Amino acid sequence: LKLKLDNLDFQVRFNILEGPNETAATSIKPTLVLVHGYMCGGVSAFVQWFRLLVPHYRVVVFDNCGWGLNTRMTESTGLSTPERAEAWLLDFMTQSMNKLDLPESSSYSATQWAATFPPLYTSYHYERVKALFCASAAGVETYDPANYHPERYPDFDEPTKYLSAKMIAAREKLEARKGHPMAIIEKMVPEAAAAAIEFRVRQQILTKNNPSTEAQAQALVDFQVAMFSNLSMLEVLEVMPLKFPFLVRHAMNAADRLGNPAIDAPIAHAFGDMDFFGSEGADDIVRGSKHFASGCS
Repeated sequence: LKLKLDNLDFQVRFNILEGPNETAATSIKPTLVLVHGYMCGGVSAFVQWFRLLVPHYRVVVFDNCGWGLNTRMTESTGLSTPERAEAWLLDFMTQSMNKLDLPESSSYSATQWAATFPPLYTSYHYERVKALFCASAAGVETYDPANYHPERYPDFDEPTKYLSAKMIAAREKLEARKGHPMAIIEKMVPEAAAAAIEFRVRQQILTKNNPSTEAQAQALVDFQVAMFSNLSMLEVLEVMPLKFPFLVRHAMNAADRLGNPAIDAPIAHAFGDMDFFGSEGADDIVRGSKHFASGCS
């Protein structure tokens, strides 16, 4: 996909899993758009899901923001304020969805920090969203200026405490473009980095519970090596969601977000006991959906 962001050319890599000669117009299966989170690309994030989803959906995946094989940027208007960060991310989603071969409305599923993107998109383009499912989503907590702290993340060892000081230090290192664990790969010689990536991929893919073929594993290895050879975890588009933590200043259950009564899509949220992000606010979003009473939300 060829986008225009910050008045610059921006390339987005995408994949559509469909049959020969199948398109959005001719497919008898509903279209499902999968939106991935940190440190991966569209294919690498969801490859283990494909064999379960493809029999039932026409599956669309794309590399998010500056991940995968997308364009890398060195600066962005989205780094100046939370409002401009939100506007940049909405522009990215809107342009990408407009250029993909999608039907009039599609279902969306997203994870982690990227689960702020489809809800944001839904808030502005709800007529194009058939259903929305978010797993371990960031950005659902209600913004209260009296007690909000942008680095308030839970400490897994002591759930009553927060990692504010640690997160502030981590963000400062990230913005200074040094000290992040992903920088280890950047410092490796190419052969060593490729070997480390291959070991990790094969450890995940070639298992008894995931009977991938050797060719499938090698294809994913090749993709990951290509992605990380053109990657800095410290790139501007990876800094943005951490600099303005997941846009929770504008609650997703607000009337101009998912609380909009005009939204006709079923909405679902799922969280685990050890999720990184808080789930406060998600219940309000789901119960506020017009489909909640019927059990579809």
